[in-house]
Amino acid sequence: MPDSISLNFTATAARFQSRMARFIQRIDQAGGKATEDQMRSVHAVIVSTSPVDTGDLRAHWGPVTQRGPLTYGTGNDRLYAPTLEYGGYVRVGPRTVGLGGGVLGAGFVAGPGIYSRQAPLGFVRRALADAAPQYQERLRNVLRQTWGT
Repeated sequence: MPDSISLNFTATAARFQSRMARFIQRIDQAGGKATEDQMRSVHAVIVSTSPVDTGDLRAHWGPVTQRGPLTYGTGNDRLYAPTLEYGGYVRVGPRTVGLGGGVLGAGFVAGPGIYSRQAPLGFVRRALADAAPQYQERLRNVLRQTWGT
């Protein structure tokens, strides 16, 4: 009678590793597409909800671009864009309002400050917070569909 037993799961592990490699590749492709589509949708909301005085801010939103794996973004080079988003006006006036801040949802919080009346507590983080449930659902669908193939 042998005094030991040896088991080898190399073939099973290799099959699992192969399936995981295919899964990761499909996640990268399908997740990237879902993320890009979601960013394009959010971009449209950001542009349409950007405060308007002269139209300069809306006109200077850049296109949606890939910035890394599963990472897409946009930007605006107007120097006053951060003030519109985060507050920071010097005083309350006919176009501004003082607010105590608040939770925007999906982990986004606006601090207290003086904001544009057109964008109380900002507009970019609101668009991202509002889109979060839809984006999470898109990613859940990608995982379900990808794992099943």
